Amino acid sequence: MCSVNPKLTVHLCTHSRFNLTFLDLYFCYSANKELKMTEDSETSLRDAAQLMNVLADPARLRILNLLRAKSELCSCEIGPITGYIPSKISRHLSVLKQAGLLHERRDGTFIHYRLVQSSDPVIERLLGIVDILARTEPCLQQDRALPHSEAIPNILPLSIL
Repeated sequence: MCSVNPKLTVHLCTHSRFNLTFLDLYFCYSANKELKMTEDSETSLRDAAQLMNVLADPARLRILNLLRAKSELCSCEIGPITGYIPSKISRHLSVLKQAGLLHERRDGTFIHYRLVQSSDPVIERLLGIVDILARTEPCLQQDRALPHSEAIPNILPLSIL
């Protein structure tokens, strides 16, 4: 057992009586070995907790859901799909980028975002939560089903008569 890199187990549970969906996250350790907290493992747990905090917002989950489904989006494409105003989108993209989850690419005045490919299994499992939620949450299913080209209205040049 390695106390620095424990195995993260994620379960999505649905309580049918109350129509609630919740996540059950826990670290699995070998039953016969004692967990000894080291400075590295405490830092690792702190990082995991900060990442969970980043994922604890519905707007950021919707944005991550779109990026998991569409691979790369311009910030201007997110608004028509989600209905969020540009300042809200910008704020949440900034939080996701600061957390190290997004990479941005500039194309003239447009900024395109995509998820960073991580080799960290904890990050991959936590991002996998978005895929699990997308199977059960109608809002996330609808976001994924809508092609981003259809979400952006056609803008025709106005001619002055």
